[in-house]
Amino acid sequence: MQQTLIRQCEVTWSVVNSVKLLCDKKQGVAAMTLCRGIFERTAAIDFLANSADPQVLDDYIDYGKLIAYELMDALNGPPHILARMKPEYDAIKTRLGNRKWHRSTIQKLVERSFDTALGPEEKSLYETFYKEASSFAHGDSFAVLRHRPATGWTQVFDPDEQEHWGVEALSLTYQFFASMLFQVQNRSGMGLEAKFDAMIPDLEQLPREA
Repeated sequence: MQQTLIRQCEVTWSVVNSVKLLCDKKQGVAAMTLCRGIFERTAAIDFLANSADPQVLDDYIDYGKLIAYELMDALNGPPHILARMKPEYDAIKTRLGNRKWHRSTIQKLVERSFDTALGPEEKSLYETFYKEASSFAHGDSFAVLRHRPATGWTQVFDPDEQEHWGVEALSLTYQFFASMLFQVQNRSGMGLEAKFDAMIPDLEQLPREA
């Protein structure tokens, strides 16, 4: 489990660096799209790190094997390698079926992770940040639609908003990554709770706009 969690932190750190580069270039839509991925990963790793069921870790690793086999099959990979992988693939597919390893939706994962810290008047990030970032990722019209009292709905791609979204993405990225690291160190028994508590004031003061 510890090795798995540390590997995911390494993957996430590379994405954190990518968000920072995009923010520096004022590429807000792209930064928000990557930040969305970190949000999903953080919720999933929170679930994995806090699971008391050892089968969850096995399913997590085996789900990756399914993807590896299905990609190779779709790309017409070497038949002898596919044949060697097929028995294990069939066994995993029989056990998991069409379920994801975490057996849930992103919304449910968020409810079990981020939403547990919500205040009485606070909205879930699934309803706010995730809705906005998902619209960017899906190519919806929201990214360019703006309503002006004088002209009604118009379509515009505003560089100033790009900068704003970039700063928002980077700020949230740091907070999501800190949350992931906290869960990983907690599961691994590193005893760093006090150090993470000391970070909270700085995280809460991160800028939300340019």
